[in-house]
Amino acid sequence: MKTYKISIPKPCTENWDRMTQTDKGKHCASCNKVVIDFSKMKDQEIIDVMLKHHGKKVCGNFFNTQIEKPIRYIIPQKHIKWPAIAAMLVAGIFHLMPLTGSAQTNTNVTLHSSSLSIERNNETPKETKTEPGKDSLITYTIKIIAKEGKTPIVDASVTIDQIGTFTSDKNGKITFSIAEGKIPELVQVQITASGYNYQSMQIQKNKILQSKKIEVLMTVREEYMLRGDISIEETR
Repeated sequence: MKTYKISIPKPCTENWDRMTQTDKGKHCASCNKVVIDFSKMKDQEIIDVMLKHHGKKVCGNFFNTQIEKPIRYIIPQKHIKWPAIAAMLVAGIFHLMPLTGSAQTNTNVTLHSSSLSIERNNETPKETKTEPGKDSLITYTIKIIAKEGKTPIVDASVTIDQIGTFTSDKNGKITFSIAEGKIPELVQVQITASGYNYQSMQIQKNKILQSKKIEVLMTVREEYMLRGDISIEETR
């Protein structure tokens, strides 16, 4: 996972509504170029587009709430084609099987699972001493609520350092399970939700262990359009 920061150093003053609609956004007659509409994209999509245009100038249209926050980007994983690899391995096993004579050419060959078994050391495993309860998984809940009206916020992105990134459900909740011994003493939490102010907070481990349920209030943020040449940088 990487974190990026997007900004528009010199916002454009051209009227978005007067620009000509295109497949990717709108065409600006003043600059004679396409302004990509990022206003309906999710964070992952925004970074995907920016990385594809690496080294090129990109003009984009955003809501201010989309860019005035760190953007967590999950690097796409390259999936290994295990069925194809398994087929090649099996083919290789058959190829290496010796034939003892021409009379046995038509003999049916059976591949037993034991031929693929891995011999293990018969040494007695050493006992590992652990503190009682430290390795038991405990489920915790964080509920994201709008301060105005106390209604749950759906699809909020909650990133908990050293634990993971989660999306709030229809009840505004995210849940995660972790062993008590793996919870940091100071838990860093970042929360983003469309139309709300970005939240960054620190929660003491003791507070999490005591309550197991934490509520976070989010305040509404006024949204407005912002467009111009985009600057993107990777942050830590």
